[in-house]
Amino acid sequence: INNLDCIINSFLSLSGKSLDSIPIGEKITTTYNVLDFFPAFSEKLQKKNNINNIATDAEHVFLASSSKYFVCGDTKMLEKARITYRMLGIKTRVFEREMFLQTITFV
Repeated sequence: INNLDCIINSFLSLSGKSLDSIPIGEKITTTYNVLDFFPAFSEKLQKKNNINNIATDAEHVFLASSSKYFVCGDTKMLEKARITYRMLGIKTRVFEREMFLQTITFV
């Protein structure tokens, strides 16, 4: 995690890009997708869970980045979202559904 920005920049350099040269949406989706290459964060690809689902999850993480909270029941997705947001300085708080209901009080 400490070197994630260097890893992302290395990956982006293959197409002549860097984190400094791409829009925030691409930063979020690229970081999220690259995390899936690490065994600790990878999702098992199956008929129901394929690469398109991972890309869609990355888009959800991007869309939630402009929200106060991101709530989800997928543990791997939450973990990758937390890391992505932390690396990019995004303030969206990430919660598992039950923890969100226990933590957040509605006025």
